[in-house]
Amino acid sequence: MTKLYADWAGLTGALSATRKSNTPQIGGTNAHPIPLRLDVAVISAAIETEVIRWARVVTRENIELPSRIGPCVQRCVTVLGTHTGTLVDQPLRRFSDLQPMPDGGDHLAQIELDGVDGVLRLAHLHARAAHALDATETRIWLPDPCPHCGRKALLPSTNQQRVTCQACRITWDSDHFALLSNVLDFEKQRIKQ
Repeated sequence: MTKLYADWAGLTGALSATRKSNTPQIGGTNAHPIPLRLDVAVISAAIETEVIRWARVVTRENIELPSRIGPCVQRCVTVLGTHTGTLVDQPLRRFSDLQPMPDGGDHLAQIELDGVDGVLRLAHLHARAAHALDATETRIWLPDPCPHCGRKALLPSTNQQRVTCQACRITWDSDHFALLSNVLDFEKQRIKQ
């Protein structure tokens, strides 16, 4: 849940990058504008809506939010990170929400959600954002098991400076992981003898 602000910032950066064009403007318009990535815009707006909704719920509407959307999202994600237990325990309540209509457009509908639904919706948005941002990135998994949990779920960062276990979420910097890996490799060799 605490990664939602980074997700939102990444999506916002990806969205603003698609709006820029290297072609010169003639007569106030671009001849071939770069299309807006609707998937990125939709996920970004959904993150804004959900974090504000659930931050207000866990603070019982007693939260002061910044007027700019970036600091607002950051504040809401911080509140949700510190009140996760409170969020999970929330009872069923009604919210107004825009729902798609079969023939196009949206209509305002009432939906019922509890705290568990909120956590699941936020987790789903994190997964959607990660997918939208990593669409062109290839992941290379390390063959060794995690020294902590034993699962083969080690993933280096794109700049190779960190290694994270995707199962237990422990992160090491590359130097510390190399040292740890050498120690574990020595123990494996000693067992084989």
